[in-house]
Amino acid sequence: MPDSDVDTKGVYLQDPMEILGIDYKEQINVDKDNCLYEVRRFLQLLSTGNPTMLELLFIPEDCILEKHPLWDIILKHRNAFLTKQCYNSFAGYAYQQIEKAKGLNKKMNWEADRVQRKRPIDFLKVIDGCKTYPLTEWLKRKGMHEDCCGLSKVNDSENIYALWYDHIKDISKDIDLTNPRYKDWKDFGYKGVCDDVNLLLSEIPEWQMPMCQCILYFNRSGWGEHCKDYNSYQTWLRERNERRYIDVQGHGQKIDGKNMMHCVRLLQTAQDIIEKHTINVRVENPEYYLSIRQGKVSLESLIETSKQKIEKLKESFKTSDLPDSVDTELVRHILYELRKESLKLF
Repeated sequence: MPDSDVDTKGVYLQDPMEILGIDYKEQINVDKDNCLYEVRRFLQLLSTGNPTMLELLFIPEDCILEKHPLWDIILKHRNAFLTKQCYNSFAGYAYQQIEKAKGLNKKMNWEADRVQRKRPIDFLKVIDGCKTYPLTEWLKRKGMHEDCCGLSKVNDSENIYALWYDHIKDISKDIDLTNPRYKDWKDFGYKGVCDDVNLLLSEIPEWQMPMCQCILYFNRSGWGEHCKDYNSYQTWLRERNERRYIDVQGHGQKIDGKNMMHCVRLLQTAQDIIEKHTINVRVENPEYYLSIRQGKVSLESLIETSKQKIEKLKESFKTSDLPDSVDTELVRHILYELRKESLKLF
């Protein structure tokens, strides 16, 4: 698309002395769109049928920014990396795209109460026999205010707290404390239930112990999970691709069209590997793929047909004449030849 970014991938030969020492660097991540692989790492990924690495072997000449003659040593063996293992990598990756596209946890579809900032009080429950109730509802039902509460941890317990209530502080909200008649009024100094991040513990004098209002359970793991989700969501909001988000919102199907576009392309590539023993990096019908991304195709039905195709591909790969896996001796020979030639360069 006109505003799409450019992904750059590359393969490099590291200095032989660094490889013999402790400074081997198998990969260089320049940024999220630009990544380089040391040739040994590259060949390892190729041997597993990695879709991105295989694509580099079949990339059109006009998409290559720079090519060293040593690249041809790998290139002349490219078809040897097309094996039955490609089913697991391509079909497996395609299935991941389906899950990403429709996942309930897709950030743009998270329920509002999950992405709205909560406080620790939202994870406190009043224990009443065998039942529990949200503290916020309990306080509302009793006409109490959280800032008049005092919390104290229950001894020898995990995430169990006791709650006291300062009625003097509560009443003082509605009276004029400057009036001399109230000069001796003094609240208990309770700190309230919590701030935005932590529960607030108050010092409870021994004589107030019988005045305990209720026992609470704090869902600490739920609070931690919420904080992680919320921070992750905020990071996504800052870093999301605005154009992609608008496209997804526009088709209203609550499924990410870009993920499904990748899914269909991966499955077509797997089909090409079986039928043509090649990888067509440049698709024949780009308009169709863009229509998927833009939500012009029923994405729900596309998911079903994609799942069916994954099953058909499984049988096709099983009965194809492709080798079961990449010949490890061939990979070793390619790497040896590249290392030997590289000694002439350094």
